[in-house]
Amino acid sequence: MRTKGISIQRNTSEAVICCDCNRRFDIACTKKAVLSRIFPKQLSYMTMNKFLVSQLGAREHYAVPLAFHARQQLELFCSDFWANTFFRNVRKIPFCPRLLRNIAGRYHQELPSRLVASLPLSWTLNSRSLVSRYPLWSFHCQNGQNFAEEVNRIVRERNIDCTSVNFWGFSCAALESINYWKTQGGKSVLDQVDPLEVEYEIVREEYEKWPNWEDQNCLPAADYIQRVRCEWHEATQIVVNSEWSRLALVKQGVSCDKLRVIPLAYNGKKVQGAKNFTPPEAPLRVLYLGSVMLRKGIQYLIEAARHLKDDVEIRVCGKIQINKDKLSNLPRNIRFLGQISRLDTETYWQWVDVFILPTLSDGFAMTQLEAMAHGVPVITTDRCGDVVTHGIDGLLIPAGSSEAIAEALVYLAQNRHVLQEMSAAAVKKIKMFSISQYQANLGKL
Repeated sequence: MRTKGISIQRNTSEAVICCDCNRRFDIACTKKAVLSRIFPKQLSYMTMNKFLVSQLGAREHYAVPLAFHARQQLELFCSDFWANTFFRNVRKIPFCPRLLRNIAGRYHQELPSRLVASLPLSWTLNSRSLVSRYPLWSFHCQNGQNFAEEVNRIVRERNIDCTSVNFWGFSCAALESINYWKTQGGKSVLDQVDPLEVEYEIVREEYEKWPNWEDQNCLPAADYIQRVRCEWHEATQIVVNSEWSRLALVKQGVSCDKLRVIPLAYNGKKVQGAKNFTPPEAPLRVLYLGSVMLRKGIQYLIEAARHLKDDVEIRVCGKIQINKDKLSNLPRNIRFLGQISRLDTETYWQWVDVFILPTLSDGFAMTQLEAMAHGVPVITTDRCGDVVTHGIDGLLIPAGSSEAIAEALVYLAQNRHVLQEMSAAAVKKIKMFSISQYQANLGKL
């Protein structure tokens, strides 16, 4: 099947097959078979050892420590804050302040308290005060250093043997711990959350193309980049969430042997039954969900909307980070709604026909998984994780092209029957990004 400028090939071979038992990778394969036949032998020492996971915040709602706990490999999870029973009950109080409610939600019921080491609330409050004392990116560096040093203190107090317990930390908050593990003869894994300088260079180019659209303070300072590069150098292995990020780090000098790609997992709500789509005579409903910024390609979506007729209706939901004056004189087929609640998000997954993410660079975009879980086909680029299969569960378009966006939307608006087929394939695809699959992928380390 072929549209103007879009080649669509049907390819239903999506299963990852275990070479030991010739079954799907997420179906029962013994740990021994996975280690001996799939994963490199020289990396098996990490698979058998336990891990200490160090994490600022609640990234992906604690997916990494949860996965290691499920594999019985979690030695300890170190967090800047973990809500105890008191805070969890405070969250239930009517009209609870938003900040307190967010702090009270910092826990996961499937992680036992005996495996969690949390810093006191006073540390979290003090770290927030650093924001006013440091430039943004210097704050991230200082906060990351303070946290890593606290983790090292906990390790020493508990007499954790770094030679039998591996370290897992996240970029900009792990350097001091990685160095400590190295001095003790231990191994470490750095979870790199973005493509770093490759991504920042893309953003710089967009600033030049689209002047006065966005505050340029979002670009990191040299001390931030240097800190992350030091983490790359000292870590035993580096985990990224997409092939896009892997290639970006290789371009920046990281050895291929040091890198592993582990896609993120989706563990939220999923569609029940077939999704309903608007009839052909109604406008195609399009949803953009995420930060409204140049890096996410919003400027190209706006330009595409100017070339589209009223047979497409676009709604943009997310924190607006571009200058508000750029939202004046918009075509009537696109509306900006700002940030919306989780409840409203569920409503829009019911409303939408197709999800669009014209990103120029993302380490991994969870919203595309969320869309697929709701049976919504996805239009995106190849710079946010290997999720969409072109022509099967969505469409892949070139990054930075308003023409490609318009072309893809016109194609789906004129071929509504394709949406139901893509929806069914998307629901099937999401199983490849389950928590159990994420746990299995950790066996690559």
